[in-house]
Amino acid sequence: MKKLLKIFLPPFIGFLVFSVIINGGALYTTLSAKDLGLDTLQSFTAFYRYTMPLLFVVAVLTQILIVIPVWRHVAEKTWADRINMIVDLCFVCGIFALGIGYAIWDTQSGTHILIKLVAMLSGIQLAYWFINLLVLFVLD
Repeated sequence: MKKLLKIFLPPFIGFLVFSVIINGGALYTTLSAKDLGLDTLQSFTAFYRYTMPLLFVVAVLTQILIVIPVWRHVAEKTWADRINMIVDLCFVCGIFALGIGYAIWDTQSGTHILIKLVAMLSGIQLAYWFINLLVLFVLD
C-alpha cells in the first residue's frame, strides 16, 4: 500500500495544487481552445487544462520509472550528495524550461519574453518537484 501511495500521491497532490491555482484564476478569466497558440499565461493555462489527464499519466510513469528508484538510491547517500542531486534537478528543470520556452517563443516578441517564459516554466517545474519530493519525504 505504501508503494502505491509513493507512486500516485505525489503527482496527485502536485496536480491538485496546480488545478486549484488554475481554477481559482479561471473564475476571473475564460479559457478556451483558441487561446492555445499564444505566448501568454492564459495560453499555458488552457493547454494545462485540456491536457491534464495525459500529463498526469506521464507524471505517474515518470514517478514509477525514474523518481522512485532514484529516491531509494538517495536514502543511501550523504547530505552533500543529496544537495548535489537537488542542484542537478534544478539544472535539468532549467534545461527543459529553456527548450520548451524556446519552442513556444515568438522571435518577434523579443528576448525578454523568452526570459519570462523560461523563468515561469522553471518555477512551475521546480514547484512541482518540490511538492513531489516533500510528499515522498513525508511518506517515508
